[in-house]
Amino acid sequence: MAKAEYKNAVRSRKMIQRALVALLQEKELDKITVTDIVTRADINRGTFYAHYTDISMVLDSIMEHVCQTLREALEKQPLWEKRPDARLILQHLQHMIEADLEFYRNAIRSNVSGTVLEKLRNFFIELMMQRESSYAIHDHAQYVFMVRFTSGGVIAMYRDWFSGVLPFSLDALTEKAAQSINMALAAL
Repeated sequence: MAKAEYKNAVRSRKMIQRALVALLQEKELDKITVTDIVTRADINRGTFYAHYTDISMVLDSIMEHVCQTLREALEKQPLWEKRPDARLILQHLQHMIEADLEFYRNAIRSNVSGTVLEKLRNFFIELMMQRESSYAIHDHAQYVFMVRFTSGGVIAMYRDWFSGVLPFSLDALTEKAAQSINMALAAL
């Protein structure tokens, strides 16, 4: 019985997250109410409050999922490697996006995506800085520059791809970005 409850809880959280992302296409975050979300998700207020205390917590949970994906991607990289492999990280992101393409497309197009993406970028920078000593990096300042530069570039690249500006498949985008980043990291 507990397993069925768990599935229902996961389903409810996803419905709430989807409702918020859909509403962000229509109005500003500060204009969205819990009533708007529960109406769009076709759930009752009690279900919302069983999972979240407020709307910002819903947004935080979406961001936490992406952060967890980044964390897992970095943890799968062998620590004996001389440099991080951007391909592994970007492939993890690609799989996450492919698993729910429409959700992430809407999230990137929402009116809060800039703030959320900047928080994710800062999270990624923090993770990479924590791992610097694991890599054979000889120039700390250059490493900091490359992590900051490439993280901003990756965010812009995904934003452009979701907007239709980049005419590549997601596979091609991941490969081109990984090659570019790995070439830059090889120069360290």
